[in-house]
Amino acid sequence: MSGPNGTTSFPLGFTPVTVTGPMLVAHLLNCGLLGVLTVQAYIYYIAFPRDHWRFKALVALAYALEIVQTMLSIHDAFRVYGSGWGNLNELDAIGLIWISIPILDSMISMLSEMFYTWRIYSLSRNLWLVVVILTISLVELGAGIYEGVACLRLNGLAEVPIKAYKLAIVWAGAAALAEIVITCSMFYYLREAKKESHVKRTTTLLTYLIKLSIETGFICAAVALAGLILFITSPTTTCYQVFALCASKLVSNCFVAVLNSRIDIVGGRNASDETDLAMSVSAMRDTTRQFGNMDTLAPFGTNRTGAIKVEITRDLEMHPSSMTLNEDARKLERRGDCCV
Repeated sequence: MSGPNGTTSFPLGFTPVTVTGPMLVAHLLNCGLLGVLTVQAYIYYIAFPRDHWRFKALVALAYALEIVQTMLSIHDAFRVYGSGWGNLNELDAIGLIWISIPILDSMISMLSEMFYTWRIYSLSRNLWLVVVILTISLVELGAGIYEGVACLRLNGLAEVPIKAYKLAIVWAGAAALAEIVITCSMFYYLREAKKESHVKRTTTLLTYLIKLSIETGFICAAVALAGLILFITSPTTTCYQVFALCASKLVSNCFVAVLNSRIDIVGGRNASDETDLAMSVSAMRDTTRQFGNMDTLAPFGTNRTGAIKVEITRDLEMHPSSMTLNEDARKLERRGDCCV
């Protein structure tokens, strides 16, 4: 970026504001989303200690990769806004972007897509659909790694929209396509499960899971498409980095959010009737211990001298969001319990 007289100049069409502004926003959002992911990962390990070790390892690996990606992005942020402040050459330098965005983004996205692919297979047993999704994910991973290596060989960010144009389109396009296919597949098979269910609570939970799948899938696909569109339409700015740098964080957050959706908050809007019933029976027992004589609490017209027997008939069912974590949630077990 040196001019004919040895002075520092900016690439044609670029301005400092259109480069530094989006980059600053991208770094701030990236760090903020890591904080959200930290809370989600903590909640997951506290709430589900008995989950299979594979799911725990998947969350841990995704979180570790996100930490590495954030550290690399912070290094670039300090290089541009700290040690290299005022140096236009630092603004155009590739730095560690070649690994923090295309390579790590594609690796983290594939972890999430592998999980969703396994869930879809558990729901549908459709091997061809699994092959299609995995093929798209492998294309995304390969294009991301190739894009990173290609960016490493460039002289600056100004050359990315010129010399790495096709690779970026394949990488971002495959990422968006994978999210769209996964979202549509989850919606279809969960809707089919909802049609087969005749239990109100099961249909309610399946409706919630359908909404969650659509929302998370839409967010991930929209971010990938937005980054791709900005990369094509605004090549003289770094606006695409706002979406490209944060894409992996959104994917990881959505992935862990799906795992945490099994949490049932006592007293919340989605609290199960079974939980409320257990609390009522527990409160009745505590009252019995406190007063000692149930005669004062027995309702009118009941046997005031005998023991109170509470008969409970309930439907036991698994939260649909964990149907692939343990067993098929569409199997409903009826049983009666007696509490004295």
